[in-house]
Amino acid sequence: MSGTLKQWHTGYQRAEIVLDVQEVQAADAIGEVALRTPDPPKAVVREVGAYEISIQAGESLIKETREIGSRKALEPVDEYAPHWVTGGEVVYVNCRDGYDVDYFKGSIAKEDALCGLVGNSCGFGIPEHGTLTLTMRCTKARSDKGTSANANGGSGR
Repeated sequence: MSGTLKQWHTGYQRAEIVLDVQEVQAADAIGEVALRTPDPPKAVVREVGAYEISIQAGESLIKETREIGSRKALEPVDEYAPHWVTGGEVVYVNCRDGYDVDYFKGSIAKEDALCGLVGNSCGFGIPEHGTLTLTMRCTKARSDKGTSANANGGSGR
């Protein structure tokens, strides 16, 4: 890899220096094959009436999505629960576009979860020690209510 060394600037980056990658070259034949192999097709995202996002945040961020009622896992998780991190180390986990968000339960109080404050997401500070838990519900918005605006344009990246 080649690129430019920079000082970290978002909550995603935990090292003091980050490489802004400009080019990737294969080190061997296996790497060359991996670089030339096309990405697999995107997974089909099912429309559901409502689903829950369970979050554990600490040293890492773990998200799980399940349909309400059947409790069937919804994957890929990042398609149902995209997230973004501010420079101030606040994580926002979004419902999909067209879904409204509600706080359900967690180790933080409802008023500290910032649900609905920014689009259809819940936000929380990254804990320095221990683990934070949060469950949020995403419910298909009624057409007469309009849809929620996704704070990051739906990219989740």
